[in-house]
This record gives sequence, structure tokens and C-alpha cells, in this order.
Amino acid sequence: MITLGRRRIGWIGLFAIASLLGGCSEKKPRRARISDEETPSGRKQSTLTYLPVDRGADAAEAIVALKGKLARAKLTSVTAVRAVGDHIEVDVFGEDESVGADVKEAIATRRVTVAKVATSPDPLAFLRGDPDLPPRVSVDTRVTRVPTAVLLFPKQTEGAAALRDELRTFVNKKAGSPLPIAFGCDDAPCTTIRSYALAEVPVELHVVVAEAVVDAQGPLHRPEVMVELSAESTKVFGDLTRRCIDEPIAMMLDDEVLMAPIVRGSITGGSVRITMGEDAKTMDDARRLARRIRASGGPLLELVSETR
Repeated sequence: MITLGRRRIGWIGLFAIASLLGGCSEKKPRRARISDEETPSGRKQSTLTYLPVDRGADAAEAIVALKGKLARAKLTSVTAVRAVGDHIEVDVFGEDESVGADVKEAIATRRVTVAKVATSPDPLAFLRGDPDLPPRVSVDTRVTRVPTAVLLFPKQTEGAAALRDELRTFVNKKAGSPLPIAFGCDDAPCTTIRSYALAEVPVELHVVVAEAVVDAQGPLHRPEVMVELSAESTKVFGDLTRRCIDEPIAMMLDDEVLMAPIVRGSITGGSVRITMGEDAKTMDDARRLARRIRASGGPLLELVSETR
């Protein structure tokens, strides 16, 4: 078992074990929505309506894939998944106004990937001392394991995505060509974002198991996420770590860097532990991350609209 470090996590996790039921109903208008109703027990009942991004995708196959995705996420809040015309509806319930938030997060999760982090020559060296850096962006040259790390300071968590896009545009313009960059939060609740220039196109990893556990051997007994890779991904990960010894790699969930450790030896067993950082206060953070990792894959769906 190989343990890899991680700087931060600050999320609130939910639930375990999924129950998915299928069904059909009459075709509804193309406009999707989220409608809230009170169930007899007083819980909030919502229907999330999605539209497949690939308009030519087979609806039946998309339903099966989505059910599998939600089952892997182990969400007890899901009560039904069904096709309605060219849309897919997911019924969920919860105790408060956040009903459906965990389900939307799981459905939106796409891929677990890994890539070598660019180190030499420093791909972001041209940013040092650049007077035209966007507001709330600075260059951190103190960190030796990630060359010329660019730190972003969003005013609020909701502004992080826009700031990342702004920096990508700025870097590509300065570099004269697209430069692959990934981002990861340095703290909770993501008030500081660190950039990672990638040396290659990320490779997708297929996860078989992702569970939140407690590090019983470490002095602080921090929560961890234990990840088991498929046989094919075990080989891919082993080959990558074998050629990246003493260099950093980035393990990502969609576009978010989960960790960027320096590889000290080839990792061939297919097991990885993501150790939660100092900002992780409870097991909830680890459970939420594990749920998101388990939910990777499945159909690409668009939540067309949301009304309450």
C-alpha cells in the first residue's frame, strides 16, 4: 500500500448506499427544471431533469450508465431515475434546501486522471515579474516541488472557476500557444488556488474502490481516501510512476488537482491513499471525496435549468 500526501480538503460529505428505481412517465416539455415538493414525512422532494450532451446517445444505455454511476456513489437520497422523452429525470429527497446538491455533484463528476507535472524547463518562468498579471493573481517561487507556482485568490469560492479561466487565457496568450494547466485548492474553503503546468496529456484512471478510512498508523490519525485501481489502470499508473521517480505527478478529479506528490518509487500495486490535509476537520471531507471519485465515469449530462 502506498501513501501519498495531500495539502487540503474542505468539503462536507453525505450518506452511503444507493437505492435506484426506474420508471417512465409521459413526455414533458424540453425545458428542464428542479421542482420542490414536501413529502408526507416533511422531507423535501425534488426532480432533477437532465439532457444528454451527446444528442445521438442511446437513452436506455444512458439510463443504465447513470444508475450505475449513482449506485457507486452510494447516495440514499435518490429514489428514482427514468427517461422522459429525450430527457432524464432523477428524483431525490432531503431534509433541507440543499436537497439534490450531492446528487448534482456526483452526476457532474467525470474523470479521475493523472499526469506528470512539468518541471524543467520551467514552463511558467515567463510569468515572473510580469506586470500584467490579472488582479488577485501572484507568482509563488518559494515552492521547489512545483516550479513557478501561480497562486490565485478568489474573492469567494463561487468566483474560482472564472478566475481559473481568466488565468488560462492570460497564460496561453503570453506563451503564444495553449499550455495545459490544472488547478488545486491549497486550503479550505478554497481561498487560495495553486496552478500546475502539466508536461503531458492526462491519462484516465478507472477506480474500482474508493472508501474513506482513518490512518491508524499516522501520529495524527487523519482521514484518508483509499483508492483501488482496475487492473488496466494499475499498469498505466505503474508505468507513469516508474518514469517519474523524483518528479511530481498530479492526480486529478476532472480539472481539480487532488494531490501532486513527488514520486519516490514506482507504484505497481494499484492502491493509493489520499491523506487529507490539516484543513480536513472530520471524516465528512473524506467521505465526500470518496463519493465523488466513485461517481467518476458515466454519461455526460447537462442540467438545463434550475428553479425552486
